[in-house]
Amino acid sequence: MADEKLIWVEIDEDRILQRFDFFVAYHRQYVHNMLDDVANFGVRRLHAGVPQYTSYILRHVDRSPVHWTPEGYQAIVGIRTGTSRHALYAEKGTGIYATPPRGFIESTRQEYMSFFSTLYGRRIRIRRVKGQKPQRFFYAAWRDLEIYARARFVAQNILP
Repeated sequence: MADEKLIWVEIDEDRILQRFDFFVAYHRQYVHNMLDDVANFGVRRLHAGVPQYTSYILRHVDRSPVHWTPEGYQAIVGIRTGTSRHALYAEKGTGIYATPPRGFIESTRQEYMSFFSTLYGRRIRIRRVKGQKPQRFFYAAWRDLEIYARARFVAQNILP
């Protein structure tokens, strides 16, 4: 017992807590900035893939700021609701092309539907149409966003 040597270490508890608070704040800001970057990528990807016939959908691509929820940080990227549900129709398709198929689209108010045809260069009248084929721009953007986010998180050793 006489041969034992004691090592005495004094711990400054306030300094340790201060450094711990700094560590937590630094990593919260780091994750916040990374999620902000991922959300910006989502907006850029949607802008690149949105059908641009009239730019209606393009004007409604938006995102929320990064904010804290009880589950963690969150940012929402998508298409805002406007005066039309055109984004949903373009994504999922209409008529016989919809999922599930809904049959031909027929006029309900008049005998004919009428619209301008770019194929014929004039206004045409028709009793029923097949519908619009799905364009899946939102799904493609979501898939690319997931790949980008996983790559960022794996590169920073946040995900295994």
